[in-house]
Amino acid sequence: MKQFLLLTSISYLFFVACAKEDKTCPAGLTGTNCDETITPKSIIVKSVKVTGVPPYRANGIDWDNTEAGVERYPDLLIQIRPNVLGAPYINGANLVPNADVFSGQSFTIGFHNPLNPEAHKLKQNLTGLFAIGVFDYDNLGPTVTYEEMDVILFQFYEAGRAFPKGLVVNSAGVTYELVLEYEY
Repeated sequence: MKQFLLLTSISYLFFVACAKEDKTCPAGLTGTNCDETITPKSIIVKSVKVTGVPPYRANGIDWDNTEAGVERYPDLLIQIRPNVLGAPYINGANLVPNADVFSGQSFTIGFHNPLNPEAHKLKQNLTGLFAIGVFDYDNLGPTVTYEEMDVILFQFYEAGRAFPKGLVVNSAGVTYELVLEYEY
């Protein structure tokens, strides 16, 4: 009987030790049940695909001066910034020059800049509101202008889920599809 109790006790201890094995949670989650979200140190924007860019200004005029004969279509630039006064923002690393916004096609703008690898990382207010927008970028000699085509507020974070690898933000007819990575 003593041997049976000893064997049963050893088996129980072995079972309990195995049951308490460390659990590895997916990136961005922690806790006993992997149900607690970790706020990342930075959000890395890899690219943004934008669809439904308005072909005209609100007053019905083309974005760029067609009478000058230089270009008819806007040079698209995407900008993302925390919705905090004076907070740093990030721009796409490249433009879509002379984008045919009348065609209804999508435009993808990359954010990685090999000359400045930190330029596409957001590091402030990561659980707060952000603004994303598409702009007509014009470089007219000494003057550079960013004319707003569309801007909307959004959040990377929603309570109860990890920060997503991809995010779709819809505005009035404009759709932004973000490809994201995180540093924890």
